[in-house]
Amino acid sequence: MRVLDRASRGVLVRLAGSVVAGLLAVVLVAAGVMFGLPALGFSVWSVSGTSMEPTFRDGSILVLRSSSSSVARGDVVVIDRPSSWHVVQTSVTSSVKNDGTGDESRKSIGSRFGRSALLKRVLAAPGDTLSFDGKAFLVNGDVVYSTADNDYECSALPAGWSHKLSANELFVMGDNARVSLDSRKVVCTVGPDSEVSPFLSVSGVRAHGDSVFNW
Repeated sequence: MRVLDRASRGVLVRLAGSVVAGLLAVVLVAAGVMFGLPALGFSVWSVSGTSMEPTFRDGSILVLRSSSSSVARGDVVVIDRPSSWHVVQTSVTSSVKNDGTGDESRKSIGSRFGRSALLKRVLAAPGDTLSFDGKAFLVNGDVVYSTADNDYECSALPAGWSHKLSANELFVMGDNARVSLDSRKVVCTVGPDSEVSPFLSVSGVRAHGDSVFNW
């Protein structure tokens, strides 16, 4: 009888864990489609794209527990993608300094949303004051993203710009900012006075809240 060494046992344990996680994902997806998890306050999503890595990886299954409170700063949201943003996506394709050009969107399990929804994190919520000092974005005076530290070009947005978000506005961004089509990319590309707004609508939020499963 062959005795497995510690390394081999570790590989088997990890393999078993992956199999169990895979089976659990299948069960969750089936439950979401067949038994209506939304009625229980949950929604099941399939991640398409890399804009939220490493938090959520391309191809993974995500279950969100819906929050009964209003969308708040720091929340993860599945939100409608404005059709006007395709102009920004096309324009940044030729950008040398800002790398990302993909539409990092989501598909709902059981529904064919295609790439009409985005998975992002809320950087600024209704009532927040968003500003740009030429080197960084600030929310209520606190730095939330430094364009200077990340070598991110934002020439279309003048230093000193400031905006207080209305009751229906959200400013969102991907955790993997380099490849994320988001509010920051839009305003840095077209500026604050363009017909293409960097702000997304609160009414366009399809789901938000805590992640209870991510595989």
